[in-house]
Amino acid sequence: MKLLFIIPCYNEENRLPVIEFLNYAKVNKSVSFLFVNDGSKDNTLSLLEEMANIDNINYLDLKKMAEKQKQ
Repeated sequence: MKLLFIIPCYNEENRLPVIEFLNYAKVNKSVSFLFVNDGSKDNTLSLLEEMANIDNINYLDLKKMAEKQKQ
């Protein structure tokens, strides 16, 4: 069985436990994480992009999605 956690993020640069998520994701391949960035003004998006180097970690940037829809 696979499990997906969806985690909303807004200005989480200094609060997101990156190392813990990465370590957990590396050990638990049947668990996936989708981090949803909701227009953060800090470096949250950069952190999420780096975290997404792990196969079972992905992110969605809602600001970029809104820009694509306007086009």
